[in-house]
Amino acid sequence: MTTPEELAQNQLETFNAHDMAGFLPSFTDDVVIIDLVSGSVVLRGIEAFRERYETVFRDRPLVRADLVARVVLGRYVVDHESLTDGDQHPPEEALAIYELEGDRISRMWFIEPPHSA
Repeated sequence: MTTPEELAQNQLETFNAHDMAGFLPSFTDDVVIIDLVSGSVVLRGIEAFRERYETVFRDRPLVRADLVARVVLGRYVVDHESLTDGDQHPPEEALAIYELEGDRISRMWFIEPPHSA
């Protein structure tokens, strides 16, 4: 059985490789992404998830997330990430919280700090 840390690492690696065939199986069919600050649902369901990340990979071909720190607590994984996409934008810090259901991610919450003016 896959550990929460292994699952979080696999989805990070397949995200960075822009490998949709490897990335999607890390998530449940009813996956939900939530903005932790506002509490709003960003998307619901694997088809909406697929569409979002196909667009991200197409529009930001150099996007990647580098792990700064990780905390695992039971079925939750909290990743502090640095997001970059080559020289197009400066790195952005973010927190991603993953909730596991079995050996797949069922929910993700994100926190991105406000951009400086």
